Amino acid sequence: MRLKEETIDSETNIPKAIIYSIIISTILYMLVSYGAVHAIGWDKLANSNTPLVTVANTLIGNSGYTVLWIISLFAIFNTLLLVMLTNSRLLYSLSFGTPLEKYLSYIDPSSNLPTNSIITHTLLSLLFLFLCPNLENTAVGANIAIFSLFLLVNLSLCKKFSDSDSDSVHNKIFYLGSIPLNIIISTFITLIILAISLYQVFTKMIK
Repeated sequence: MRLKEETIDSETNIPKAIIYSIIISTILYMLVSYGAVHAIGWDKLANSNTPLVTVANTLIGNSGYTVLWIISLFAIFNTLLLVMLTNSRLLYSLSFGTPLEKYLSYIDPSSNLPTNSIITHTLLSLLFLFLCPNLENTAVGANIAIFSLFLLVNLSLCKKFSDSDSDSVHNKIFYLGSIPLNIIISTFITLIILAISLYQVFTKMIK
């Protein structure tokens, strides 16, 4: 969704890409699960701390761990590339109307990329990595940041719908006043998850 401006016919292609990716991923997960159970049985899978490594070692020997390690490494690099790609565009979009607009919205003429946004995101990521070297703390911090963002988005939507005319709502069954029920439910779920994450941080701090 963050690459909408760079996608050809985004209104058609992005929804198709989301639907197709969900279908393909579901099928692949089902095939992997079926293959794993068929290869060594569900009882061995249940007792294994690393199920896929156990399956790989059973099928191709002791080199299975190395093969999965290499695959996992490529998957991590792919995720990092995707995060850098999307977040740099997010910085680019959020810069409009701010004092940093001229710097972050700069597009390099040769590559047609927001190079300053990419560099800024990389430096911020490295800074966060040095400040939070513990992987568990980094994951918790990322969760808090993400769900805080989700909460702000949901609250903004609630504010937007509450300012609208409730009489214009045609199907009032799925609305509370002028606010859709799915937004209200999403807001409460996000608030609960955020509270759990903050509670985990607080309990670790007092220990």
